Amino acid sequence: MRFGWPDAVFALPAREQTAGSWLNEEDPRSAAMMEVPGAGSFVRALLPVRLTEGFSVTFGVWLRVSEDDLRATFDLFWSPEYSRFHLNGHLANAIKPWDVLGAPVQAKVHDPDALPECTGSDHHALHQMMTQEWPHAGVLAAHFG
Repeated sequence: MRFGWPDAVFALPAREQTAGSWLNEEDPRSAAMMEVPGAGSFVRALLPVRLTEGFSVTFGVWLRVSEDDLRATFDLFWSPEYSRFHLNGHLANAIKPWDVLGAPVQAKVHDPDALPECTGSDHHALHQMMTQEWPHAGVLAAHFG
C-alpha cells in the first residue's frame, strides 16, 4: 500500500502544487523524494508488517527528514554508494490501526534497486508494529475495506 503524500502535505490546500515545492517525479505516487514549503522534506521508504496466516503488507510510507538528509538521499539515490545508505526520520503517515504518526524511525537500503526499508524505532508502538505479527483480517480491513 503506497501513500500518495505525507499527511502534512495532504493537509495543504494545494498539496504538492504548493509554490516552491520540489518532487523528484511529477506524480507524488511515484516520487521517492519531495520538499513542500510549510510541510517539510520527505523521503519514501518501505515499512513491512507481518500478518497472521502467512500474510504480510508493505506500506510505502513517507519519512520526514531534515533538508540535509533529503539532499544526501538525492545525491546518493542513483550512485553505487546508495547500497550502503541509511537514514533517520519520522514517520509522516498515519497507519491504521496503530498510533505511529511522527514516530522516529531508522531506514536502510537492503536492495540497491529499491527504496530504503524501515528497520527500527525507539517508539514503542512502531517498534511493536515492525517486530510482531498482527491479525491479518483487522489490518487488511482497516486499509482495504
